[in-house]
Amino acid sequence: MSLSTGSDFIKGLFFGLLSGLSFGITIITIRYLRHDYTGISQTFWLTGVSLLFMLPSALLTPASVFLRNFNTLFLFGLTITFAAILYLRGISGIRAQTGSILALLEPVSGIFFDTAVLKSPLYISTFLGCALILTAAYLVSRNETGDQSLPSDFQPVF
Repeated sequence: MSLSTGSDFIKGLFFGLLSGLSFGITIITIRYLRHDYTGISQTFWLTGVSLLFMLPSALLTPASVFLRNFNTLFLFGLTITFAAILYLRGISGIRAQTGSILALLEPVSGIFFDTAVLKSPLYISTFLGCALILTAAYLVSRNETGDQSLPSDFQPVF
């Protein structure tokens, strides 16, 4: 197995970093607004503002394609809205670091359902990655007694 450094790899890395930055800003915003807005109202604003940016692209879809897929799109919209409400309610009550790690459960569950429902093959590297994510989520989210902060005399290595 080799690590590609071609233009697709660089583009993927760039968009991954940009997505991570966006996700971090989202978590901070959710925690900032948690006392003033419910999960449902945050979901409304999140999807409402997104709609303004995405509507022009959606309007380019031919009407026949839209009508043929309306039931699936409607179910998709309900599912995403329900997931967003649950996510916003859950993330507002925990530390940003914990929320970031626990959000990694989403791709793990996606892989599980892809394998279970769509019968996609599960490769050992994917399985090991899922195991690492689940282990990290457990370690970060478990409640331990005692002070977990760094000692006051801690000196960074770099």
